[in-house]
Amino acid sequence: MMSGANDATSWSDRVAVALGLARWDSGMPGGLWEQLGVPAGSAGNGNQTVGDGEITWVETFGNRSLQESQDIFMDYIGNYISGTHNGSRTKLDKADTMFRNQFGVKTFMNYLLERRTSHAQTPEFANTKTQPMQAVKDAVQRMAEVLDGLDTSDMLSLEIYGRTARHEVDLTDDFHEVSNRLAEMQAAHYDSWTNMGGGITRGIEELTSSRARPTSQKMMIVLTDGNANVAPNGNFSKVLGRNYAHRMARLAAESGIRVYAVSVGAESDLALMDTIAYLGDGEHFHAEGSIDQYSQQLENIFITLGGSRPVELIR
Repeated sequence: MMSGANDATSWSDRVAVALGLARWDSGMPGGLWEQLGVPAGSAGNGNQTVGDGEITWVETFGNRSLQESQDIFMDYIGNYISGTHNGSRTKLDKADTMFRNQFGVKTFMNYLLERRTSHAQTPEFANTKTQPMQAVKDAVQRMAEVLDGLDTSDMLSLEIYGRTARHEVDLTDDFHEVSNRLAEMQAAHYDSWTNMGGGITRGIEELTSSRARPTSQKMMIVLTDGNANVAPNGNFSKVLGRNYAHRMARLAAESGIRVYAVSVGAESDLALMDTIAYLGDGEHFHAEGSIDQYSQQLENIFITLGGSRPVELIR
C-alpha cells in the first residue's frame, strides 16, 4: 500500500487508508468494499494501488462532518506533515526534521496549534489548559476576586485584539462577567495576529463612552505574549504595528487614561511594552520562566493592579 511508486498522485490517499481514517474501495474481488455492498461502479479499478477517487472517508474529528474532517486531516497529511506549505517550511519542520512524515497525536496537535488556532476552527482549545493562556485566565480570575472584595464602585471591561480589535464586554461592576468571558476564550480566539494599537483604541473608546463614570480615574492594562504586527489599515506590519501601538498609548495618556503594560513569555516584545507603559504614563510588568513561575508572577501582577487601582483589561 505504501510503496513509493505512485507518491506523486495518491500518497495522501494511501496515508489516510493506512491510518484508518478512510476505507479503500479498491474494486478488487473479496475486498471490504464488496462485503459492505458498495456498487461495483462506485469502487476502484481493481488494481493493487490506492488511487484518487477510490477512498471513502470513515472517521470524524470531534463533532465535525465527514467532509470537514477529511479536509482537516488531508491538509495535515498532504501539506503540513510533509514539511512545507505554500513553499515555506512549517514550524514543525524547523523545530525537528525527524518528525517529518511522522503521524500521530504530537504532530497532529502541532498542526492544530499552528494552522487551526481560532475558535471557529478548533473550539475545543477554549476548554484546554494551554499555556500561557490558562495562567492569564487564572490571574484575571484572581483580580476579579480582589476587586469584588474591595466593595468599591470600580468597573471593568474586556477588549480583544487579533487582526481586528473587538469590544468584548461592556464596562461593568460585575467583574466576573469579564473573567468568565475570558475563561470561555482561547489563545488566537479570532485569529493569531496582534493588533495592539487597535486594542488600545477600543479601550479608549470604552473608557470615554457613556458607560464610564465621568469623574473616575481611567486605567488600562495592555496584555500580550507577542509582538504588535498590525498597521492601522489592517495589514500585517511589525514596524507600522509598533508605531500604531505607540501612537494610541500616547493618545490614551492625553485622554486621561493611564496605561499599564503586562507581557508574558520570552517571545514578547519587552522594548515595545516598556515604551507603551512610558507613553501611557504607567508601568510595565513582565512574567517569564517555568509555567509555575510565570503563573504566580501573573497572579501577583493582577492582584497588585486590581487591589490598588480601578482597571480596564485589554487582552
